[in-house]
Amino acid sequence: MNGLFADQLGDPMLRSMYEYWRRKCAGRAMPSRRDIDPSEIPKLLPHMTITEVIGNGARFRYRLSGTAVTEAFGRSLTGQYVDEVMKGQYRDLILRLYRNVCLARRCVFCESKYTGSKNPGVTTKRLLMPLSEDGTTVSQVLAIQTFLYASHDRSILVVDNMDEFTGADVELTEPRSEA
Repeated sequence: MNGLFADQLGDPMLRSMYEYWRRKCAGRAMPSRRDIDPSEIPKLLPHMTITEVIGNGARFRYRLSGTAVTEAFGRSLTGQYVDEVMKGQYRDLILRLYRNVCLARRCVFCESKYTGSKNPGVTTKRLLMPLSEDGTTVSQVLAIQTFLYASHDRSILVVDNMDEFTGADVELTEPRSEA
């Protein structure tokens, strides 16, 4: 395991998913979708998404959206396109993250604060990991996302109102090469 990158994740759930993804690489640059076995990671499933890469990154469609992600967004993302679900600068950020995973063929970590939502103060950490059927081209992106709500109320976060997203507290970190 790449300790430097894993240490930057901070969140135990993200670290656990990253370690699982690394094991599934099995000496390859990235695992395939068929390497991911939900029965091996039941506690992580609610926080997962799997997104299909269409047209070499021209578009992205959610193939799976876990229950924690559905709760945070107020609806299931499964079957929907990222560019249709997200709006404004928030959409641009998410598309940039996915495209970075596809181009670099590496994991991307992002921590951001939802500043334009009805319930400000929600912070999310997400880890996006490439999957490939041919070992070279990223065909899907496996992601895990956790949410920290500012209040105990855990009200639904409506992402459609993200036009005012300012990008505050956004940090992109790429993994360092293992020594």
